[in-house]
Amino acid sequence: MAKLPAFQFYPGDWRKDTQVQMASMQTRGVWFEMLCCMWDAPERGVLEGKKEDLCRLLGCERAVFDEAILDISRLKIADVQNGQDFVKIVNRRMYKEEKLREYNRLAKRRQRMKEVSQGKSQKNVNLYSSSSSSSSKRKEIKEKKKEKVNSPSSKKKSMKEKEELPFWLNEKIWEDFRAHRVALKKKMTPQAEKMLIRKLDRLRQSGNDPTQVLEESIANGWQGVFELNPLKTGGKKNVSEWEREAERIDAEYRRRKAAKEAAIDNTSEITSANPGRAP
Repeated sequence: MAKLPAFQFYPGDWRKDTQVQMASMQTRGVWFEMLCCMWDAPERGVLEGKKEDLCRLLGCERAVFDEAILDISRLKIADVQNGQDFVKIVNRRMYKEEKLREYNRLAKRRQRMKEVSQGKSQKNVNLYSSSSSSSSKRKEIKEKKKEKVNSPSSKKKSMKEKEELPFWLNEKIWEDFRAHRVALKKKMTPQAEKMLIRKLDRLRQSGNDPTQVLEESIANGWQGVFELNPLKTGGKKNVSEWEREAERIDAEYRRRKAAKEAAIDNTSEITSANPGRAP
C-alpha cells in the first residue's frame, strides 16, 4: 500500500450525504475520526479491532463508541460487522478507490516490465541483424572485388597497361619497382606512373640506363628515381646512341686529320732530300 500523505475531502459531498447528515453530531464526529484512522490503516478503508482498543484510538468513551456504531450500521453509512467484543467498519468508497489504485499500479508495473523485456529482445534482434547484415555486406564487397579482379575488363586493362610500357623499359624491373613502392606504403597512381616513366625517359636520354636507375632506387629504398652516380659506375657514364655516334664521327675526323698531316710531313721530307726533283 502506497503511503499517501492525505486524502481528498469534499465538503459538498459531506453535506449532501443524507445518511451522514441524519446521524447525530456526536456520531458524525466519531465517523470523521474513523475516516482519518482508516486512511492510515494497514488495509486502507478498513478499521477493525477490539472495541476497547478502537475507543482508545478514537479518543472516545465506550458508550459513545457503541452509539456511533449503531448509528453507522442503521443508517448504512458504512459496512459494519459488529460482534460482542470485536467490530469491523469498512468505508465503501475509500476501500474501492484503494483497490482501483492498487490495480492501476500493478497494471502499469506489468506494462513497464513488458516494454523492458521487449526492448531487450528487440535490441538483441537489432544487434544480431546488424552483425549479420554487416557480415553479409563484407562478403558482398569481397565478392565484387574478386569479380572486378577476375573480370575480362580488368584483365584487358592490365594487358593494356603492360602494352603501354615503352620498349626501352624492362617489364620485370618495373613490376619490381611497383611492388617496392607498395611495400613502402606509397602505392603509385596511374598518373604518378606516367610521370615517373617520363622522368626515366629523360634520364635515359641523358645517358642513364633505366634498369640500373630502378635497381638503385629499390636497393636504396627510394620512392623516386634519380641520375646515376658516376663514382658508382666506375667513373664512366652511360652514353646514348647519338652520343656514341658523335664520338665515332669525332674519332674518325681526328684519325683522318692525323693521316693527312703525316702525308704532308712525308712529302716535305722527300723534297728536302731531292731538291732537283720539285713536284
